[in-house]
Amino acid sequence: MTVLGTGGPNLSTVEYGTIEWAPSYNGLNNFSLQLKVSPYWLDLKAGATVNFNTASPSISLAGTGISGLDGNYWVTLDASNFVMISKTGNYVLYWSKSATPPTACATITSLKNELSDKDLIIYPNPAKDVVTLSFSSSDKSSICFRDLGGRIVLQQTTSDENQVFIPLSRFTAGVYFVSVQNAKGTIIRKLIVE
Repeated sequence: MTVLGTGGPNLSTVEYGTIEWAPSYNGLNNFSLQLKVSPYWLDLKAGATVNFNTASPSISLAGTGISGLDGNYWVTLDASNFVMISKTGNYVLYWSKSATPPTACATITSLKNELSDKDLIIYPNPAKDVVTLSFSSSDKSSICFRDLGGRIVLQQTTSDENQVFIPLSRFTAGVYFVSVQNAKGTIIRKLIVE
């Protein structure tokens, strides 16, 4: 399990996780973590409330005992990987069988993340026609917009710009996740398009 973005849970005691879900039946058969410390096994299913068989599948976790993990998430699949997108934070939990940590659109070369909330401002949010991405510095950045299904709607690279204006004509109304990656790290934000 990998945390992408900022402010996510501390998963340093997690060895690996197991999930078996059936979205069409709103079912969660197994959802657990193998830990490096006692109690060594944690059943997340016991504190999970799922709503999978909808246009915006989601899960809520409570009583996990892991700092920052309790909360509400949208869920999707990215190939065979289970993805949990925080509804309130600026992070994504990525459950993958690969040892290589993913990003929303590109390969991570380093897990260091020096980006913070002030490094990316998105406005207006909600947006209708155009959304502005305002950066605290003019570093070259890769920008990726994904819908709740995990599909890439738009991907582009900035070149030394402090602001980028994105026309929303190709976006349908809904929730999107904007990830920005540069030499300092990755930050993920939620965008609502009306």
